[in-house]
Amino acid sequence: MSETELAAKNVLVIVSANSEWRVVREVYPACRVENGPYGEWFVTDVAGWPLVFLHGGWGKIAAAASAQYGLQRWQPALVINLGTCGGFAGCVDRGTVVLATETLVYDIIEQMGDARAAIDHYTTRLDLSWLRQPYPSAVWPARLVSADRDIVPAEVNALHDGYQAVAADWESGAIAWVCARNAVRCL
Repeated sequence: MSETELAAKNVLVIVSANSEWRVVREVYPACRVENGPYGEWFVTDVAGWPLVFLHGGWGKIAAAASAQYGLQRWQPALVINLGTCGGFAGCVDRGTVVLATETLVYDIIEQMGDARAAIDHYTTRLDLSWLRQPYPSAVWPARLVSADRDIVPAEVNALHDGYQAVAADWESGAIAWVCARNAVRCL
């Protein structure tokens, strides 16, 4: 499919972690895979929509860079961040699909200025007003926090209480922030 044909519907699906990408490749084994500067990508039709699937790489740096690359290359009207997150026990059940309403990057240690202002700068409220309800499948709308690290069990209560989050991951904050800066919808 040509770049021009993709412009008709423009949806970019970013998959960050290597293990997540392996699963996506298993679901779409017949797709012709291309290589880009941040990872593999392919185009396939899902329910009549041509989607670009991009392996963006793990961590905030790879997530931000690959999101910007995908936005500039394919100029999507929508970015879907497809991946896993760690739910906080007692806040969300295993297997629940979290629909991020807001993302927040929490591993910022600011010692020269206002630490809260630095975190606020990388907090992104996602505009979901265009989505029709009821949603086509069950989701849990919630704030998702991101950091370049796995969840530390001893910190879960502080993350939940301090940021009103129910789950954490490595990349969602970076992807949402880049999409917001480019005025592109993000799920």
